[in-house]
Amino acid sequence: PMKRPLSAKRAALSLSCLLVAQAFASAAGTPDPAEVTVVATDPAAALDGSSTGLLTFSRAGDTASDLTVSYALSGTAVKWTDYYRLPQGDMPAAVTIPAGSSSATLPITAKANTTGANPETAVFTLSPDPSYVVGAASTATITIVPTAPALPTVTLTATDPAAALDGSSTGLLTF
Repeated sequence: PMKRPLSAKRAALSLSCLLVAQAFASAAGTPDPAEVTVVATDPAAALDGSSTGLLTFSRAGDTASDLTVSYALSGTAVKWTDYYRLPQGDMPAAVTIPAGSSSATLPITAKANTTGANPETAVFTLSPDPSYVVGAASTATITIVPTAPALPTVTLTATDPAAALDGSSTGLLTF
């Protein structure tokens, strides 16, 4: 059997219906991608372990599912040698923001200063991905600071706390 050719009017109507249906399906089924940012919540990590750096990866938008955020590493510090995350002891190239949450943190522990830079830096730059949009805060820096030198303890004692104005007795301070 022969098929009846579409008239121009029917073809235009069919195309319009198809485009409208696709627009509604797209709007209903595909949420806008999340906008992600990264900030150094605690921007310093000390070699003596007295402070740990902390990065916060955040997303704005739909939180219904996990979102894996990738980043590139740069800076003067060397991953695994100069810094890593605890307790795992590794340095991943992505962080997962869990479903129902708008952020995830990544603690950074300083380990050494192998490059001789003072201070060293670990720079985290968000990588583009089709599942999210990179926001304005796209780079964060953790500074690895050297161990603070041990300062001496100084005490002051008034060995003889009384001194007379007429010079009959003098006071004595001992440092």
